[in-house]
Amino acid sequence: MPQQPMEKGRCSEVSMGELSPLIREIVASGGKAELTVTGNSMYPMMKHRVSMVRLCAPHEPKVGDIPLYQRNDGVYVLHRIVGMDEDGYICCGDNQCRLEKGIRREQIIAVVDEFKRTKRWRSCRSLPYRAYAWCRRVLRPMRRLVRAGMRRLRRIFGK
Repeated sequence: MPQQPMEKGRCSEVSMGELSPLIREIVASGGKAELTVTGNSMYPMMKHRVSMVRLCAPHEPKVGDIPLYQRNDGVYVLHRIVGMDEDGYICCGDNQCRLEKGIRREQIIAVVDEFKRTKRWRSCRSLPYRAYAWCRRVLRPMRRLVRAGMRRLRRIFGK
């Protein structure tokens, strides 16, 4: 079936399985690939179907970087590196409490270089971003306590 022409300003959805080889090729040649973020695991930094990221080649990823990686089950994920251990990288979404351990270097396809929430692109190397990433990492252990407290308050006072 022939594809319909795209309306101006509209994008089509393509699976990450189809995009992954293209992203690898673009970043390997020194280019940057742009993607619209889907999902809420990186909220509040990234909003579902609103935020965009520019991905670059995966240098030696370090704590604070946001890699695009493929899990062992084939799912593609964009989460922040919060640590490293003998098994590899430890990642966690900004809106999550559970750590994902054992992310190997070969699973990483690209790393976020810039992101856009509204109209302006922001560099992941800028001082404000690095301060934000540091705060998210340091305050991560308290997320579970804050969420439990919020649930209790909702039960007491209602929604």
